[in-house]
This record gives sequence, structure tokens and C-alpha cells, in this order.
Amino acid sequence: MTSRFHSLFKRGDRTTAVIMGSGALALSRIVMMLVPFLTIPITIDYLGSERFGVWMAATSFIAIISLAEGGLANAMVTATSQAMAKNDSVRVQDLAGSAFAVVVPVSITISLVGWWVIPMVPWVEVLGVSSPIAAREAAPIVMVIVCSTALGFIVNVGIKLRAGLKQIPQTSAWDALATVCAIPCLLLAMELKLGTPWLVASMILLPTTIKGAGVLLFFATNSRFRPRFESASPKEALSFIKSGGVFFVVAATNAVAISSDQLLIAYLESAEAVSAYAIVQRLFTLPYVLANFIFAAQWPIFAEASARGDINYIRTAFERTFFLIVVLSFFLSVSLYFFLEPLLRLWIGDSIKLSYGLAEAMALYGILLTAVGACMNLLFSLDIRREQIVLSIGMATLNFPLSIFLISRVGSSGAVLATDIAYLLCMLVPYFFIIRNKLRPKPLHIS
Repeated sequence: MTSRFHSLFKRGDRTTAVIMGSGALALSRIVMMLVPFLTIPITIDYLGSERFGVWMAATSFIAIISLAEGGLANAMVTATSQAMAKNDSVRVQDLAGSAFAVVVPVSITISLVGWWVIPMVPWVEVLGVSSPIAAREAAPIVMVIVCSTALGFIVNVGIKLRAGLKQIPQTSAWDALATVCAIPCLLLAMELKLGTPWLVASMILLPTTIKGAGVLLFFATNSRFRPRFESASPKEALSFIKSGGVFFVVAATNAVAISSDQLLIAYLESAEAVSAYAIVQRLFTLPYVLANFIFAAQWPIFAEASARGDINYIRTAFERTFFLIVVLSFFLSVSLYFFLEPLLRLWIGDSIKLSYGLAEAMALYGILLTAVGACMNLLFSLDIRREQIVLSIGMATLNFPLSIFLISRVGSSGAVLATDIAYLLCMLVPYFFIIRNKLRPKPLHIS
């Protein structure tokens, strides 16, 4: 199977690779979207809106903790694709060895620090909880999330390496399997009357562990890509950290500007308010989730084409894809807005109070997120770093204080409005000019 996908690089059959990768990701994403839609109603009913809100607010720490990984896993996609464009499987082994040599100690350190620090944090004030049971569960919930995220650092290196090898169908299958396996564990935890931390472990820690098993199986059966730890060196590790710098900055600014929204809402309003925000946001990120299976499939293809200097192919493929996904996200976001109230009533009943200001801001957010995501993934594949760093910092600099100001004035919808404004002014408009310049048609040279 590995040689078959390796031959795609050799033949340059990019369209086939994109179709196969997109199709596999589409099936995987459908499964991964259906599971939350099935489990969220019964979870809210079991926990109540405040305990569920604590869970959702605590998930914000995933983005914050992920900063410790430094974007290294995402750097694997472009680096592996570039190595395979030169048919250099030894280089892939060296990359894997160096990446694991960096990320394993970081993962262990994060877990140990989490076990020491988390019990000392006043979670009642931080997450805005009022009930005694929610207060007792807050620290264990964060603990499970921290350990799951730290384990994910290691697992993601293997997953991204396989993505760089165009083995997206295989990793998608493991993603789907991991997500499905979480359902019986969640139901068992409810049947045994266990607390929220056990439910969090079922939905986050267990899937990460299953995907880790998939990575181990891949290396066990593919010796030509198995990590070579003896080749790991401080110089190679530093090179990897530098190449992952753009991903670190993007993750850091997203953590500050976007992922922190749920913590800000919990602190400035209440944990219960986070429930409504999180559920409505999950619906309006559907356009991005659906489009992302195309982005993820194109990333290694564009990276390989860039290594070969085939900018004309990248420009044509990106323009077609961008137009398609923006049009689809527009219609999907508008449709969700008009049918949001009956959809929520059908999905979770009357568990949350719907704010139309929140719905309107989220509809625009769904469109902007998809458009920005398409541009961002293109620049990742082209290994364009400086522009991404500058724009991401600018977005966060505007977004975070604006979120605090607007949340205090109009409630949770203010967080989304701040993101909409920052995305439009600091990212989408500048991306348009950057991409137009980077993908200028190159003249054909006839010898």
C-alpha cells in the first residue's frame, strides 16, 4: 500500500491523490460530525448545562497547551512531501526520528507539570461555576484534557508524516474508528453514573490512544519510514523547531484570539453561557469542517508541486477550489441561520437559550473561517512563513481586546463579532494580495 501511494509522487498524479484523499477525509469527517450530534443531546441531558459548559470551556486549554508542541507536527507534512518529491525515504526516517526526539520529552513534561499545577488553580472563579459538583469536577476535567493533548503531540507527528506521504485515506480510517469507539465508552460511563471527567476521557483520551495504535502499526509494518533516532541531533531538532515556527505563531494567535473565547465568556458571564456558544459554534463551523477535507488533501499535493516548481498547477487548482468552497460555505451558513431554531429544538430540545445576535455573527464566521482556512493552508503548503506570522499576530492583537470589550457590551455574540472583524481586516484582505503575488502565472520556456 505504501509503495502505491509513493508512486503517486513519482507519477505526479496529483488529481488522483486529491480525489482519494478528499474522499477519505469526507467519509471520516461525516463520521466525526455525526458522533457529536448524536452524543451532545444525551450528554447535556446527563450533565446539565453548567457541567457541560465547564467541559466546553475547559477544551479551550487544548489550543493553549498545544503551543508547547511548537507546530512541529504540521511542519512534518511539508517536509515529508518535499523529501518524497526527491524519492528520499531516508530523509523521512531522519525527520521522524528528530521530530519524536523533540516532542516526546515535551509531552512528558507537560503531563507532569499539569499534575502539579492544575490542583492549585481556583477553577470556580476561572470557569464561573456555581454548583458544588461542577466545582469538584473542574480540575479533573482539565487534567484529562492536558494529558490527552500531551499524548496527542506524539501521535500527531506520525499522523502528519503519513499525510505527507499521501496516506490520508489510512489516517482518515483510523480517525473514524477512534471516534466511533468513543460512543460505547461514553454510554458505559453514563450507565455507571460516572462523572464528567470520565465522559471527557471517553471522548478525548480514548480516541487519541486508538489513533496512536494506528501510528505504531504503520511504523511496525513500514520499515523504510521507521524513525531513525540515531540520526537525531540538536541541529536537526532546531531546524524542525524553526520550520514549525509559523505553525506555532498561528496556533498561539488562535489560542489568544479565538480559543480563549469560551474562557472569556465563562469568566465575564458564566459557564452556562458557554454551552449555548459552543453548540451554535459547532453548527456554524460545519462549512469549514466539510471544506477542510479538501484543504488537507491538497496540502501535500501543493507542497510537492511547489518543490517541483509547478506554480501554474497550484494557481489553477487553488482558484477552482477556493471559489467552490466559498460559494458552498455561503449557502450552508445562510441556510443554517434561517433554520437554526428548529434545528436546535430538534437536536437538543430547549436546553439552551438562542441569541439571534450570536446566530448572525456565527453565520458570517462560518464563511470567513472557510475562506481564511483555504488561504492559510495554501501558504502552509508553499512554506510561506513571514507573512503568516505577521498577519496572525495582527489578527490576535485586534481580536483579543475587542472580544473583551464586545462581550462586556453585547454578551457572547461579541466574541464572534470580534473574530469576524479581525479575520476580515487582518487576514482575508491581506491574503488576497499575497496569494495573487505568489501565484502569478509563470511564462512557459520553449527550448
